Amino acid sequence: VKEAVSIPVIGNGDVVDAASYQRMVDATGVDAVVIGRGAIGNPWIFEEIAAHRAGRPWSPPSLEDRVELLMEHMLSKVDEQGAWRGVVAFRTQMAQYLRGLPGAAALRKELFGLDDPADVRARLLEYCRRQAA
Repeated sequence: VKEAVSIPVIGNGDVVDAASYQRMVDATGVDAVVIGRGAIGNPWIFEEIAAHRAGRPWSPPSLEDRVELLMEHMLSKVDEQGAWRGVVAFRTQMAQYLRGLPGAAALRKELFGLDDPADVRARLLEYCRRQAA
C-alpha cells in the first residue's frame, strides 16, 4: 500500500509495546502508528516507544507508580460520576492496569467486589506492601 499511494500511510492495531510497534513499522513501512487499546491500562506505552525510537533504554514503571496512576485515573472517574458509579465504571480499565501482575486474577476479583474508592486504595496499598516483602 505504501508504495502505491502518495499520501502518508498510518498503521493501526495490535501495538502493545515497542516490539509490536517495530514489527508493524518493519512489516508495512507505515509513516506513523496509531495506538488505541494498547494504551488502556498502559499509558507508559508512549514513553516506551519514544525511548525505543531514540535508542534510549526504558524501564517499565514500578508497581507503586502503576498503582498511583491507577488511583489517579480512578479518582478522576469518581469526580465525574460519584464514588460508587465511578469505581464501578472504572473496573474495566482497572483490570488492564493490573494485567500481568503477580496474583492479578485474585486481586482483580477482590477489587471488583469493592465500590468505595478508599477501600480500593487500601487494598491496592496492602497489595504493594505484600509484593515488596
